[in-house]
Amino acid sequence: MTLTEENLTIMGFTANSVSVDDMLYFFSTIDWLRDNTDFSFGEDVSVEDISNLPHSAKLFIIKFISMLKSGALSGSNVTSESIGGMSKSYDSSINASANLWQIAKELLGKHLTKGKAKSFGSYSRWK
Repeated sequence: MTLTEENLTIMGFTANSVSVDDMLYFFSTIDWLRDNTDFSFGEDVSVEDISNLPHSAKLFIIKFISMLKSGALSGSNVTSESIGGMSKSYDSSINASANLWQIAKELLGKHLTKGKAKSFGSYSRWK
């Protein structure tokens, strides 16, 4: 699928939410949805595939693209604070990843198939 202004409008996105310039971000988001939800997309995702998504999934696409564009998920985010000549730095990419999963849980709900943690029953450990 080619990302055009017309296709974005047909899929239900406004001009200010996703632009043609966001093509790589858009398809990265589709890959994330393909890997972590029960939405089924073919290798070549179609306009109809996106049009048929629930509104909450479209909102997730917008938020995910916004996080990618801001660099929040790049792992290079450092937050620091300074008090009385002492300073401390924090890696805020951990918070960004947690925020992404929180947004996914809130917006995608029952469609989300993966989470941050995996659990295995005690029986499977002894096989």
